[in-house]
Amino acid sequence: MYNKCLEYLLSNDSDDVMSKGGIEFRKFIHPVVIRVGKLLGPDKYMLIKREPERIKNPKTIEEIEYNKRPIIYAPTHGFKDDLLYSLYTAKNHAYILFGSLPQFFNTFDGFSAWANGVYLVDRDDRNSRKASYDKIRRGFELGVENLLWFPEGVWNKSPNLLVLDLWNGIIKAAKENNALLVPIATMTVDDKICYSIQDSPIDVCDMDSKEAKIFLRDALASIKWEIMEHIASVNGISK
Repeated sequence: MYNKCLEYLLSNDSDDVMSKGGIEFRKFIHPVVIRVGKLLGPDKYMLIKREPERIKNPKTIEEIEYNKRPIIYAPTHGFKDDLLYSLYTAKNHAYILFGSLPQFFNTFDGFSAWANGVYLVDRDDRNSRKASYDKIRRGFELGVENLLWFPEGVWNKSPNLLVLDLWNGIIKAAKENNALLVPIATMTVDDKICYSIQDSPIDVCDMDSKEAKIFLRDALASIKWEIMEHIASVNGISK
């Protein structure tokens, strides 16, 4: 299959690829898209912990303003369906920054990402990468409240690194849009169970970019290690 009808998403003009009506429609159908995706997914899903992104019952002006800030979910990346389970962990509707063109155009994943809401980026094209920041900014202006972005960029196939070195782009996008970063980690066991943790939000806007990238990577590594400890305890493996 080839999803030719989705080629318009390659445009570098943000107004060509999104509209306020399209965003509102995707918010409306979000529960259905996620439920169907979970039913089609191969793994059993188990949430270990989920820290809230927002302050419940905000009272001060600062807390109210904090709750208005955009969220960029930052998941680990290590297996095919971690996108689905990261979205399921986040619960809230989030547009996806999607960078694998072969997967997008040659599999059903492209249609499901389109139905959810997606910013398509050609990672080999400098202009496409640059345009993705404008698409993200424009999306937030039109009513997108959350974004999902894999900061590792590719699957982590390292035998000894919990999290790969992160790309700078997610930090830049957070700073440009006054967004909070929310770490998510997912892991599978024998492709049968997906375990997940969502950590507390990170405000990187006043951090040095290098410091922010290290802070986010450490947070992701910590919750991924927490999942590993949980899996070990469930399976009766001593530390």
